[in-house]
Amino acid sequence: MSDFDPSPARRGLDALLRANPALDVVSVDWGPRSFEDGIDVDAPSPWLLVELGQRSMGVAEVWARHPYAIWKATGSVYGMRGGAVDDDPLIEVEPKGVLCHFERCESPATSHAFVDGGVVFYCEAHRP
Repeated sequence: MSDFDPSPARRGLDALLRANPALDVVSVDWGPRSFEDGIDVDAPSPWLLVELGQRSMGVAEVWARHPYAIWKATGSVYGMRGGAVDDDPLIEVEPKGVLCHFERCESPATSHAFVDGGVVFYCEAHRP
């Protein structure tokens, strides 16, 4: 047995693949990198971009492409439309090894919320 502890992004990707067993991975991008408006946006992206698709019968590489974005900090999987990420996640993975943020609670976290631009983890009893 391995001591490998997959990142939340990896667990999100695994959950996405389990939810779509009939689709193949077309592409995976650790996130966009560029330099825009004089601002260095070459910093790591918070998104793992994934495209799944159904293999074609030789006419094209794939058809029925489905783009997804995985929030690296939580592993939550979001759909995408026209390059924009949907507001609500399609799949949420349980945080592994993370404790509840609530004061004096030491229960394992099972969900998260976005607070003041960051991610805060909660157990079921303290979920907002």
